[in-house]
Amino acid sequence: MIRSRSNQGEMVFDALSMSADLIILGGSVRQMYYTTERTFEDDRRYIPCILGGYVFVNDPAGVMNGEVALSDIEWYTRMPVDGDYTTGRITNPSDSVLNDADVVDSTTGEVTHEAAWRSCDYLISDGSNRPWCSNVPALCLIVRKNVPQLTSMPVYGVLKFVDTRTGLTTRVLKSIDFSTEAYNTDMLVVRGDCGDEVQYTPLSFTDTIPSGKTILDIPWTRTVSAQLFGSIGDIPDTQACYLWLTEESDSSIAPTGWREFDEAEMSYMSISGEKTKNLSLDVRFLKGSMTLRCYGCRREEGAAWKSPLLEENSPFYEVRLTMVPIGAASGSNRKPQGDNTTAQNILMSEGTFIADPVQTTGCGQNPAMDIPCHYDMGIRYNGCEVPANKRSLFYCHWWAQNLKTGAVISLGYGLSIDFTPNLCGFSFPEGFMVWADVMAFTCMAAVMYNNKYVAHNDSLLYSPVYE
Repeated sequence: MIRSRSNQGEMVFDALSMSADLIILGGSVRQMYYTTERTFEDDRRYIPCILGGYVFVNDPAGVMNGEVALSDIEWYTRMPVDGDYTTGRITNPSDSVLNDADVVDSTTGEVTHEAAWRSCDYLISDGSNRPWCSNVPALCLIVRKNVPQLTSMPVYGVLKFVDTRTGLTTRVLKSIDFSTEAYNTDMLVVRGDCGDEVQYTPLSFTDTIPSGKTILDIPWTRTVSAQLFGSIGDIPDTQACYLWLTEESDSSIAPTGWREFDEAEMSYMSISGEKTKNLSLDVRFLKGSMTLRCYGCRREEGAAWKSPLLEENSPFYEVRLTMVPIGAASGSNRKPQGDNTTAQNILMSEGTFIADPVQTTGCGQNPAMDIPCHYDMGIRYNGCEVPANKRSLFYCHWWAQNLKTGAVISLGYGLSIDFTPNLCGFSFPEGFMVWADVMAFTCMAAVMYNNKYVAHNDSLLYSPVYE
């Protein structure tokens, strides 16, 4: 047998013709920044830009043609050069960040805590459709970063696919630019720090209450602030004028619908700063709602204060202050009190608090019905006992019914009551029934007599109002 010489064949693959690019699946790579309002359009914190990619190939041999399936996309904030595929590469944060969730207040529906992933500039979808990548295909880049005005930012994508002729992975580098234009204007605006509405609830106040005082003995001083703003940013206080007004429904008093505070309001509400950007007032006197409007205008550096022009196009900030009522007891479960009855009377509210009258003396009566009775009103709010220094936010009108005659009498007012049954006309053995109408603090009001405010030592007198 004779072995012939070997003849090695040379394998040659024709080059692929390719068309590839990064594509925008949602949002935009272009933004507008409004310098006056300090806002982006679109703000990618709320409308992220979603990037994907595609590769089309044309094989002269016809083995693989058309769009190919991508095996991976690597994303970068800088161009990968000289084989450096580490520097500038975008990766996902830890699972603890991706699994974080928004926390929503069950009462107001407001988001009290935003999920940590919402603050990430970039995220790469894993296709799991979890909240952080909801409806975003796998491998796509989620861009939440807002690009500073008058700048640009490139993003690079390395599109990877398998050449089915050789089994080798092919990489195609593509890029896309993000940019932001600025919209400048000389228009002035007034911005506030409290949004459109501020709500207060008496029981939620956490002010420090001095020993021996109650929450009604101290001012509930709160501040609402505004800032005049232009295309160059915040207007310095030395170049700005402010005027706080309150809404007036009587057009004969304030034809514009807005008026300055009167002297009485300035006094009993302890209003200050009505001609500055920081308005302070005692919200104990806030009954229901009060709408405030702060007008602003510009002045020469160091010039004297001047009244802002109240014209149709004058910039202003408007906010409504609302005192949310605690709620009022309106239903009761009354139990008759006889000579041997010791069960507590229970008064349940339909609002947010529970009033529970507790009898501490006089539970057992003799035939003479001459044993003094004492009742205390226990009050719980959201399942917790109301602190002693906040009990003044409630007031009781005590009643009793003679179970022999059916007559109803008033026992008095306060958070506790003392009485002797026989002195009230109650007799043995029928006994009596006791209950209370529990009223909650609504506001503090200045005392008036004959349509005039009552003052003492140059200070207006005031008292709490309960409903």
